[in-house]
Amino acid sequence: MKYALLGDLHSSLSDTKDVLMHITKISPEAKLVGIGDIFECVIGKKRAITERFESLSKVMKSSKAFTSLLSFPSVRGNQEQRILDITIPNDKFYYVLKNLPETIDLPNAIVIHGHQWKEKILIPKIFNTEDKILFYGHSHKSGLMERYKQIPFFHNQEIKLKHFQYQVNVGSVVDNLEWLLYDDERMTISFMKAKKRTHEST
Repeated sequence: MKYALLGDLHSSLSDTKDVLMHITKISPEAKLVGIGDIFECVIGKKRAITERFESLSKVMKSSKAFTSLLSFPSVRGNQEQRILDITIPNDKFYYVLKNLPETIDLPNAIVIHGHQWKEKILIPKIFNTEDKILFYGHSHKSGLMERYKQIPFFHNQEIKLKHFQYQVNVGSVVDNLEWLLYDDERMTISFMKAKKRTHEST
């Protein structure tokens, strides 16, 4: 099966539309999976330490047009976690966010947002499995590592994976219009980049 991995949307309607249109064009049969930070928390880290809010609308950026695009499962990112931490649970959508898992298992792979560690190059050994490719995001910088060694890549070019010990940052939808195509049967990945389009309404 093919999977289209996309993360770090940060509530960007126009960028998300562009990426979803590109996915539909390149691989319409692919199953979409979110890498987290789907929404943007509008409360900074310092305020989040002491303040609490009774409405999700006061802490997150969203719209009906944006949420209508979210027809796919996703892991929970640090933005969703901050939204949960500072909001009093009195909204149905609060529990939608709360029920987002920390990880999603795919064939031969695991998906996690990546805020669980301070990501530079090294990743905690707990995720250094022999039989799972690690897909993550968070840094808004796409990248490919093989056994923690950086590997160069080009967008729109298929890469054959030789084993499971790869760590793959899929990049960000917001600003960069990036996503990743994973074919678990052929054991290939392709870093993809959509083009910016002009939308009538954002």
